[in-house]
Amino acid sequence: MGQTTQNSRIIKAAVETIYAAFTNPKALETWQTPGDMIGKVYEFDLKAGGGYKMSLFYPDSENRLIGKTSGKEDRFIAKFIELSPYKKIIEAINLA
Repeated sequence: MGQTTQNSRIIKAAVETIYAAFTNPKALETWQTPGDMIGKVYEFDLKAGGGYKMSLFYPDSENRLIGKTSGKEDRFIAKFIELSPYKKIIEAINLA
């Protein structure tokens, strides 16, 4: 098995807002993109067993190339393991 990370966070927002942020490709491009990076969702299939392909693009000012999948891009594939509307989302993320 490769590297495993588990994340959780308490966010003070309506459950409908949180669920929409995780299940809308345009929202993912915005909120999953840190700092001055740019996000792009290529494919999106909202169902358990489905998922999405996404890239995070680093700005030209980024000089460190450690940990990137290629050049100034991190591309990954997210698979929806469980989708329980307004209660739980479990995803598995792998580098593309």
